[in-house]
Amino acid sequence: MEETVSTIHLLADDVVNRIAAGEVVERPASVVKELVENSLDAGADFIEISMNEGGVARISVEDNGSGIAPGDVPLALMRHATSKINTADDIYSINSYGFRGEALASIASVSKLRITSSTGKMDPFFMEFEGGTHTQTGMAARNRGTGIECRDLFFNMPARLKFLKTPQTENSHVQDTVLRFALARHDVHFRFVLDSRIVLDFPKDTDRFQRIKTVLARRGRGSLLTEPASHELSVDGTYVYAICAPPDVSLRDSGGLYIFVNGRPIRDRVLMKAITGGYGSLLDHGRYPLCVVFITLPPQDLDVNVHPQKTEVRFKNERIVTGTVRRCITDCVTSVKLKLTEGSPVYEIEETGGNPQNTVMERIAKTLSEARDKQLSGGFSSGKPKSFSPGQTSGSFTYKLNSSEGSSTGPSQSPVSSKLPEVKFSEYKGEPVPLLFETERDYFSDFRYLGCHGGLFLLYSSRGKLLVMDMHAAHERIRYNDLMTQWNSRKMVATQLLLPHKMTVSPEQIEIIEKTKDELLQLGMEIEIFGTDVIILRSYPAVLNDPKLDDLIHDVISELETGGTGSEMGSRIPSIIATMACHSARRKGDTITHQEAMILLKRIQEVETGGFCPHGRPVSYFISDAELETRFKRR
Repeated sequence: MEETVSTIHLLADDVVNRIAAGEVVERPASVVKELVENSLDAGADFIEISMNEGGVARISVEDNGSGIAPGDVPLALMRHATSKINTADDIYSINSYGFRGEALASIASVSKLRITSSTGKMDPFFMEFEGGTHTQTGMAARNRGTGIECRDLFFNMPARLKFLKTPQTENSHVQDTVLRFALARHDVHFRFVLDSRIVLDFPKDTDRFQRIKTVLARRGRGSLLTEPASHELSVDGTYVYAICAPPDVSLRDSGGLYIFVNGRPIRDRVLMKAITGGYGSLLDHGRYPLCVVFITLPPQDLDVNVHPQKTEVRFKNERIVTGTVRRCITDCVTSVKLKLTEGSPVYEIEETGGNPQNTVMERIAKTLSEARDKQLSGGFSSGKPKSFSPGQTSGSFTYKLNSSEGSSTGPSQSPVSSKLPEVKFSEYKGEPVPLLFETERDYFSDFRYLGCHGGLFLLYSSRGKLLVMDMHAAHERIRYNDLMTQWNSRKMVATQLLLPHKMTVSPEQIEIIEKTKDELLQLGMEIEIFGTDVIILRSYPAVLNDPKLDDLIHDVISELETGGTGSEMGSRIPSIIATMACHSARRKGDTITHQEAMILLKRIQEVETGGFCPHGRPVSYFISDAELETRFKRR
């Protein structure tokens, strides 16, 4: 019988170390995360991170913690050597950031590492390693604490280098990591130095709320936290502290959700669902809130040994944790006072029991009564209305400035075709949205405008019918059709900003902008990347008139994130343009004059797909006199 040659063999230690390093050290930001966690575990209250060339050339983390004894360093670089736990039972009562004993060993195996440390009781020293192998030891000069310098990351894994992004993108990911630590630990001074320039500096702060506002401002979210609310709740040992933006402030993705469990930043779908559930119906479908949530619970009720990077956790009693989070968010959100634009009609109607349909009819009846009392020849609006140009038809693409915008100092409009790069897009051939109502073109000619209910619903009357129109949905549909017509004819007109708009964005958004700058330019948005977390907007589509630029850019980038570039992006164009239209449309609380309301009605009649907004919500709803009489028991 012929012997079978064995093909199974043990891997060499350096190969094992590199494989294990792949789980822990994904990119420069992973190195920073692990080293900062070590500094925090050492009791440091000052941590400085510095790097060059995206972290590949050099990463350095300096702290004022307890330091490392010279005899402990060789052990610290051995896999599964740690000072955090002793027995298997300790894994389920973790009080530190690190415990696996893998970080330093993994980092050392794929870089050239230098450790400098002092405990304050022994002479400072340094040790150097290359690919995990000790090369040199000597005396050093430094104060109490530890400094770890990592050079030539992945020098012995060239294939791994190919998966890294540009230095600018990697810088942004490191900056995001530092910002999350700064959110979690307001009692620690964090400083981030990039290519010898200080880009982040957060001194120790006794006020956690103030630290959160400062950090979010650096992530481009500061403007959304102008009137936040905070709330804390403790149930059965689970303590939750939340800071929430008002419900009318929302994002298209979950990038505004910051969750910390026992001081550790994590990503957890169940907790995200609990947070959005806490907002309830106050949050529009498909939107995410801006919210910072801190959860504290006994270590034995938490399992952090789920993922090598420790970004996922499991709860011993998930129901109590999620329930407490949801209730805390609900209490927090309901304490936020939503403000509508001054001058917009707001009717406070006491909620009563009974049939919800009857309640709606009572509200309509009350609104009609008030409309008659006010003699609505000019509508409800008072004060200066927001600029509004519904008269722009889909057949005319020359942007017309309002009279108040016609000065020479205002933004200028120009076709973007002269500077467009050669980018091929597939023509969008989507299914037309059906009309909500079949009408003749002059059907609305004898409708009378009655007024606006709740700052959103426009009321018209004619031919034995009451027409209720969603102002935002109608205006959004008109803007969308105008933009799509311009896009299909390649006649997008852009507003050139006299003073370019500067804003802060996240690392993920920087990466998306890098990939899609040409496509954004096709859409009339000229964006320039400036630094690690700042972009400059130089133009936007002229038909948008006066959008909220920060919100517009955040949402457009979120749409781009789910699509591709070049021809792959063609199918995303309708969604992106729908986002643009949404941001430029009239919103709840905006004032509208009698003339504007009638123009809006005329324009929506001219739109072939005017029955629904681009996101599928109905624009109008008819209520017949017969239905009203039935509701009020008159027939």
